[in-house]
Amino acid sequence: MNRQIPAFRTTRSSLAARTESSGASPHILIVDDDPFICGLYSLLLDQEGYETVTAENGEDALTQLASGEFDILITDCTMPVLDGPGLILALRAAGNRIPVVMISGSLGDVVLSPAVASEICVTLTKPAHTKEILSAVTTALEISRVSERSDFLPEGLSTVVAPDSADLR
Repeated sequence: MNRQIPAFRTTRSSLAARTESSGASPHILIVDDDPFICGLYSLLLDQEGYETVTAENGEDALTQLASGEFDILITDCTMPVLDGPGLILALRAAGNRIPVVMISGSLGDVVLSPAVASEICVTLTKPAHTKEILSAVTTALEISRVSERSDFLPEGLSTVVAPDSADLR
């Protein structure tokens, strides 16, 4: 299937601008084939002041991402139609850099490719506790804010690393 996947619809600095200047809540897309899990995570995050939208699989998530602005993606790993890893790869191939939290009941049994694993901010195993979910969302938001700030650094500055501590003397 050749689906046009939009890049992250907000600009890199829009999360900070939207949440700090207007007091608007971050928008979170929750993707899971279990409607109970989607409802539970949505209720929890809504009560904490986040705005949530749910999708039942990766293909539905792509549709939601095309029609709205989201700050974080929370996705299950194993789903019909388009699974979590396939969703992540499709988004990254389209240039969409939304932070990803992966929650799955089978993460211990799933071997994620390095290309997928490197794109996940936080992984959680079901059943994830309330504190774990909230911590994961906070971490993903912070990673998003840090990456927004690094976009303003001169090219190459954010990747300068001394290969050996002796080089620092």
